[in-house]
Amino acid sequence: MTKAFVRLTGKTLFGPKWSLGYSGSTMHYTDAPDAQNQLMNFIRLCEQHAIPCDSFQLSSGYTSINGKRYVFNWNYDKVPQPKVMSQSFHDAGLKLAANIKPCLLQDHPRYGEVADAVSSFADSQTDAPERSSFWDDEGSHLDFTNPQTVAWWQEGVTTQLLEMGIDSTWNDNNEYEVWDGRSPLLRLWPRNRHQTYSPGDAAVDDARLAGSPAALLRRKSAHI
Repeated sequence: MTKAFVRLTGKTLFGPKWSLGYSGSTMHYTDAPDAQNQLMNFIRLCEQHAIPCDSFQLSSGYTSINGKRYVFNWNYDKVPQPKVMSQSFHDAGLKLAANIKPCLLQDHPRYGEVADAVSSFADSQTDAPERSSFWDDEGSHLDFTNPQTVAWWQEGVTTQLLEMGIDSTWNDNNEYEVWDGRSPLLRLWPRNRHQTYSPGDAAVDDARLAGSPAALLRRKSAHI
């Protein structure tokens, strides 16, 4: 099974040596109104306490607009000089990995651009843009089977992150969660936490899935 999966997805590349060292991470710094100052202070604290650190994971607060998070957006009130900040980390011997999310909130400044020009949000059942609950709002997940979507994503990573001095990306929040009562999964597994069920339903569910490793895998995936 593992070999078949790897043939489908491709092998994992060995990461750079710095990725094996200690990596700092906290949402506190980038959620703070003075995020850049907080991040610069992290560098000073590492030096002050002689803490060896090879990288820092930049949480998604740097992308915020009114408390919500928007991939490929910089909040310049929090981080007024991204390139200066990145260079300070590099001067201290630290790499930066920025949090990005494979979903655009429905009011993302670039949502219309992607939906109209790239058609990246196709729902396989309706051909309409896919919409589901995501963090602070509803959003649409990008369709990375679409070459145009991949090109759009590459452009965003390059211009908004790599050219700002970011060394790597941290593709976050890829977990599939069922929050929508219309999901086909809820018709297959009525014991999902977002749907009520009776003891009789549970007994039928257990009888149908008992004894099958594949069924157990599906069951674990559905019961979130």
